[in-house]
Amino acid sequence: MRSAQRIRLLAILLVAVSTRLLASSAPLRLNESEMSAVISEREIALIAPVSNESETAVSGTLYVDLLDPKDAVVASSKTTERLNPGRSLVRLSLPRPAVPTMADNDPALWYRVKYRLLSDDKRATSGVVALGAIAPDMFELRVAHADKALPGQSYQVRVHAANPVTRKPVNGVEVRGELEFDADDYKLIWRCCSSVPYSGNHH
Repeated sequence: MRSAQRIRLLAILLVAVSTRLLASSAPLRLNESEMSAVISEREIALIAPVSNESETAVSGTLYVDLLDPKDAVVASSKTTERLNPGRSLVRLSLPRPAVPTMADNDPALWYRVKYRLLSDDKRATSGVVALGAIAPDMFELRVAHADKALPGQSYQVRVHAANPVTRKPVNGVEVRGELEFDADDYKLIWRCCSSVPYSGNHH
């Protein structure tokens, strides 16, 4: 009985090791950390950096599924390209699902991109990455300020722009603000416009 269990365990280990060896020997490799996405009103454009680690050109097919928070596939796309040795950029687009009219925020923030890259000999590499993490133009603003203004002192409002998934600061975001003062006999409105610097913080 014990010998049968040992044989079964050995077989499982051999399958796991062989799977890892096949994945590591695949000539095509997709670099998740360099993936990027541009989200427009009607589509999601993906750019996937792929490295061909062989010495000859290889045909690669990239399959992509867009998953919602419940793991349902809401959009799919694929592309096949002839990839020369070295680094190449594979581009494809997905139709953007409609935003529900009653949604408080854009559900695209919680979408995930599931990919599978196949080479000529069908060896594949696969993975899943959060859409918000690879969309550099996606950001959220957080504002911090004092409850009251003190006489004779400047009133500071701190604005922080960051990627909602990775929490990395986003620079170049244009911020427009309006401050309204009410008095008995007049109303004063002060407006400003500025850009958030590289640190993601602005005062």
